[in-house]
Amino acid sequence: MPPSPATSAPPLPRRRTLHGQFVQRLLWPLVLAFVLAAGTTATVNYHSEKAQHTALREQTLRIFARTLIKPLWDCDGATARGIVDTLAQQPLVQAVRLHDSCGDNVIASESALDTILPAQDPAHTNQLAMPLHHRDEQGRDHQVGHLSVQFTPFSMAQAAMQNLGQQLAVFAAMLVVVLLGAALVFRHLIGRPLARFRQAISDQRTVRSHAGPADAGEGLRNDELSDVVQAYDALLEELDSRFARQSTLAHCARSLLATAAGQQSPLPEVLAQVLRTTGADRIYLAENLQTTATTWQAQARVVAGAPWPDAAQALVPARWRSCFEERSGLLGTVEDLPEPERQQLIAAGVRSVAALPVWGQGQWFGYLCVQDLQQQRRWSDSERVFLHTVADMIGAFLESRQHTRTLDRAIVQLRDSERALQHRARHDPLTGLGNRVVLEEALGHALAHAQAGEDLHGYVLLLDLDGFKPVNDTHGHAAGDVLLQTVAQRLQACLRSTDTVTRLGGDEFVIVAQGKGPQFQLDQLLAKVTAAVEAPVDYLGQALQVGASIGAARFPEAGRSSAELLVRADQAMYAAKLAKRLPR
Repeated sequence: MPPSPATSAPPLPRRRTLHGQFVQRLLWPLVLAFVLAAGTTATVNYHSEKAQHTALREQTLRIFARTLIKPLWDCDGATARGIVDTLAQQPLVQAVRLHDSCGDNVIASESALDTILPAQDPAHTNQLAMPLHHRDEQGRDHQVGHLSVQFTPFSMAQAAMQNLGQQLAVFAAMLVVVLLGAALVFRHLIGRPLARFRQAISDQRTVRSHAGPADAGEGLRNDELSDVVQAYDALLEELDSRFARQSTLAHCARSLLATAAGQQSPLPEVLAQVLRTTGADRIYLAENLQTTATTWQAQARVVAGAPWPDAAQALVPARWRSCFEERSGLLGTVEDLPEPERQQLIAAGVRSVAALPVWGQGQWFGYLCVQDLQQQRRWSDSERVFLHTVADMIGAFLESRQHTRTLDRAIVQLRDSERALQHRARHDPLTGLGNRVVLEEALGHALAHAQAGEDLHGYVLLLDLDGFKPVNDTHGHAAGDVLLQTVAQRLQACLRSTDTVTRLGGDEFVIVAQGKGPQFQLDQLLAKVTAAVEAPVDYLGQALQVGASIGAARFPEAGRSSAELLVRADQAMYAAKLAKRLPR
């Protein structure tokens, strides 16, 4: 089934040869030149013929006017008539009119009555008139007559076409000769070499695909075209290498940008890719250790790659360090280096080296070094740009990673500070127990569960230490603090993990305990709390002992809000404290 018009490929344009394009582009200028030459020739012929026609009319009029003066002075009418008839027969003359002043009569040709207008008529440009004067022996001037001549009208088309055909024929012949000559010269000097050039390029591609670039120059002739083919082959190699370098830069950029914090460093992979692209033998990235060595040789820790076998550190000549600090690199053969550096690198087997600094925005991180062990290579401009770009990308990556680590540390510190602030806002700084904020939250949750049903109930215990003030006054505030801390620890230890112990302030503590069923009894809870509080506390070898007054409020029976429960517990606590003071 034939393809539909919507999916069929558009037809290729008609192939135009260079020879045809040359002839077509040369033809139009030549045709234009031919037209311009024809117009110029017609204009020149017109003006030339017009000037000749005007001069001939004036000359004819002057000659016959001088001839008529003598017969008119002598009143010889017959002679004057003959001269007029002769003038009327001239090629350019249409009619003649002569006015004889002596006899006061007019002598004219046969056609003068129809064509000759009155004398001195400026509207007729083809008519010329001239008065006839005679000078006597005393030098007096006498007008003997007036001659008017009507000449043939001047034709512009006839004047322009005069000799035009012959001139254009010659020019057209020259045009054809030039066009044919140019076409033959183009075919000989350009067309054939181009065909040979296309064939040579085709052969060169075949040789490159089978033999490789090293054998690609074999079989070429020693001429200019062979030089062009070799230059073309070198250009192809350069374009291939530039494309490979651009691809490497893109791959390195993706690897560096895609690496998240905590992942394995992409630098070894990046250096390996750069090494393959440059065709060198060694590559390493050395970290700047900020040393102050004054000798020609300093140390820098290798962080990626390997400068030479069994080398844990890279040699950094002092001159290199100064260049790196100025953000300039060193690229060339070892023969271009000073003597100490040259001997050191030759001993390491290096023939060519490219060392470039790795900088961030304002920090020198180290340097990138590429070494060739096989040849003394001159690094091209594109290779220099490539290596500088790689060094800049690595510098940006290291700086970004440094910023990321700094930011991570700052975030951790902020989180620790936030947790510390939250802990201080919710806990007592002396005992570490929760404060009133924690108490309100615990009571709120406990009330919500108790009011939900399921036989849940609980107790709010408000505990006040009996005898704490004498201990504080007798042994000091430090002893009172140790006592409070010990009591807080004992309360936490004797209660369940689901119970909440908080310190309201001073020597007052609040316990929120919740349970289910009859087994959750208040007496058992009070016994454990009382035992934990009244046990002696050792302080510097002295036993410190206090008692406990505890008030309890059962929820939800005693209240349905935290404030109400605390009030009930506080009342019960003061009742218990008062009961201890009353005599039995």
